[in-house]
Amino acid sequence: SDQLESVKRGGEDVFDMPWFPWLQCQRGLQPHKDKLKHVWVVCSKESKEQFGYFFQLFQRIYPGVVFESVSDKGLDFANVEVLVEELEEIFHQSPDIDEADMIIDITGGQKTASIAGMLVTLNNEKRDVQYVLSDQDNKAFTVRTYGYDITGFRAGLKANK
Repeated sequence: SDQLESVKRGGEDVFDMPWFPWLQCQRGLQPHKDKLKHVWVVCSKESKEQFGYFFQLFQRIYPGVVFESVSDKGLDFANVEVLVEELEEIFHQSPDIDEADMIIDITGGQKTASIAGMLVTLNNEKRDVQYVLSDQDNKAFTVRTYGYDITGFRAGLKANK
């Protein structure tokens, strides 16, 4: 595709292309750019082959940030159990990071990824899940975070563009 060819050439102009698949990821990371240290990417079986290109592009945009793919073969995004297990594994393999400093962004996934994100955050009141909401034309967006604590559901606006 033209988009992948642009990424291969090093062009960040892909974010201006209509329906670029990683645009929402970029939007979700942007509010955290000054504190961002590590990004775990959960790829589906279908998107796994594109992780190398994703890595090249986002490493240029966020130098010094570690980008890591969670699964070598990609995950079955129709299986909520597998997604929950992988998300939990990220928290457990990162004990030196306070869970309050981690956010699960479920923007690019299917409905099952959204369910898994919510299940994992309900497990611990320090955990938040985030979603990028876009208007119909995909031009304006809002990044929202949600969590649950002992007092009940809480929603917050982390960034607005």
